[in-house]
Amino acid sequence: MNDMNEILIIFLGVTARQAEWWRTYDMLDAGYEHDLLVAYINRDIIPEVKNKYGKVIYESKIVNGSDIPKRAFGAYRYFFDKYKDQYKYFGFVSDDVLIRSANWLKRCIEPLKKYPGLGWVSTQIYSEAASGCFPDHLRAPIWFAKSDALREVNWAFEDDHDGELKIADQFLEKGFFGIQVGMKFDIAYDSLENGGYGEGDGIISCFEQKFFPEKHLRDPFSEEEVNLFEQETWTSIMNNKIKSYYAISPHRHIKRKNFISELGGVNGLIYQPSLKIAKSNVEVFELPQYNIAVIKDFFNVKYDKKVSFVEKLRDYSKLNK
Repeated sequence: MNDMNEILIIFLGVTARQAEWWRTYDMLDAGYEHDLLVAYINRDIIPEVKNKYGKVIYESKIVNGSDIPKRAFGAYRYFFDKYKDQYKYFGFVSDDVLIRSANWLKRCIEPLKKYPGLGWVSTQIYSEAASGCFPDHLRAPIWFAKSDALREVNWAFEDDHDGELKIADQFLEKGFFGIQVGMKFDIAYDSLENGGYGEGDGIISCFEQKFFPEKHLRDPFSEEEVNLFEQETWTSIMNNKIKSYYAISPHRHIKRKNFISELGGVNGLIYQPSLKIAKSNVEVFELPQYNIAVIKDFFNVKYDKKVSFVEKLRDYSKLNK
């Protein structure tokens, strides 16, 4: 566990959609101590919050008689600015998020601690060149960043969605790279995508329903399940069998997408526009034919006692040049 006052999670508990967050927050161990700031508009809809990892801070989203402008990103900016001198790492969580596995916070914070040039992590990032329909951005229902990096960011945006689209490149402008933690659905994502409050037609949900129907888009993944899926994913890459890893969206502009090459469903995926910065900070493993660049350290699976996963992937990349 970490020392207190290292991590502050800013949670926007402003609607009834927060029920899934509290259910999974209580159920699944975070893995790290942290303080939790609950921002609200109506305090009456906030349940009795119990944080076994640290303090609970309540903050009204109504300031000087009106709501903080620009919704979630406006609130993130406002509360970060207020607490930036008290914490080293910040998490930003909207009220429609559900957690999918234990040690979710540990998996997100450890890379930020380890790599000096890494400014932010998100559980979902997208590439326009790879997907053909999603712009380069981090999805912002849940993401984490270093305070030192956040101090450098311009934080300029027109509205909430505009902030989601711009924030990764604002880190880039200040010399920080970013990565995806997890395989897009195994740590946490928004319940609007899973059908709880939406239609369950997000492309990641379509993929999960195809490969993990027993999870019903809400049940947690065990550590064993996460590790097995990651191993099977990379096995499909090594054996050139990624074609079977796809989902079909009901939306015409998305259509059929490959989970690996188009959606980037791999742990440690580097935000493509920041790849040059990443290469100057960490060892990078690239498979450009699959639109993949990841931090090498994330290859921690071994298939036998003699040959490491990294060595197998290195051999594979040579064969496919």
